[in-house]
Amino acid sequence: MITRDMSMCSVLLEHLQLLPLLPRFHMKLGFGEMTVEQVCFAHGVQPDFFLEIANAYLEESYVPGEGLSLIPLGTVVSYLTSTHEYYLETALPEVEKNIY
Repeated sequence: MITRDMSMCSVLLEHLQLLPLLPRFHMKLGFGEMTVEQVCFAHGVQPDFFLEIANAYLEESYVPGEGLSLIPLGTVVSYLTSTHEYYLETALPEVEKNIY
């Protein structure tokens, strides 16, 4: 499980499958030794929301806590919109390319 005090760089090196999440949060690589919390604040992302999404993404059995209900609706909608754009612009074209 990822926590706010872990190095973002270390987290990504250990869990490469999290890389597609970064653009959805408008984050770019180049974190240095910043913690997950520091990176989130630097990119205007609520750390608790990032952690809920990242941990759910990594662990199928992960159940988000009650804190998820405290995340502003605008934050959730922004994430969902970015995710939708990712699938339309990146993931689906890649699948289509592989089919042909």
